[in-house]
Amino acid sequence: MPLKTGIYHIRWVPKHIKLPFIGGVYATGDAQNAPVRAEALHPDAGNQKWRVAPIEGKKDTYQITYPGITLVGNEGPFVTSWASSKKGGEAEPVTLAGHIAEWIITVVDEEHSVYRISEPHGEIVGAVRYVTEEYNLLYVKSYPIILDLSPLPSWQFVHVSE
Repeated sequence: MPLKTGIYHIRWVPKHIKLPFIGGVYATGDAQNAPVRAEALHPDAGNQKWRVAPIEGKKDTYQITYPGITLVGNEGPFVTSWASSKKGGEAEPVTLAGHIAEWIITVVDEEHSVYRISEPHGEIVGAVRYVTEEYNLLYVKSYPIILDLSPLPSWQFVHVSE
């Protein structure tokens, strides 16, 4: 089932973990052009609530943004979105950008709201660039398209009140 427009905590699902589980790290951001971090859920950690909305007319394609408008100093307003530089085969951090980027979000486990997040298909032949967690940061990393390659990076979308 596709995600519905809403506000979510986005939690990393480590490889080989049994769902449901307690704790973990969540996508966390606090500054435009800075990397999105992976931190434990905590009110002082930074923004851990994300607005996820489908892009009309594009299957499994979404935007992931701050739930409100961001003001930076005397500049703005901005809509702050997850983004990457789409450098091809290189692993790179997911950052917060002042423009709307598109992400492909596909269901892995509907019962537990687990999904995979990837960049729209680009110039890499034989690979998909999934969002993963490494060193407490979110990265976009290439994974070869192999029939039984598993487990691929997964994220749990936990709906929160708006």
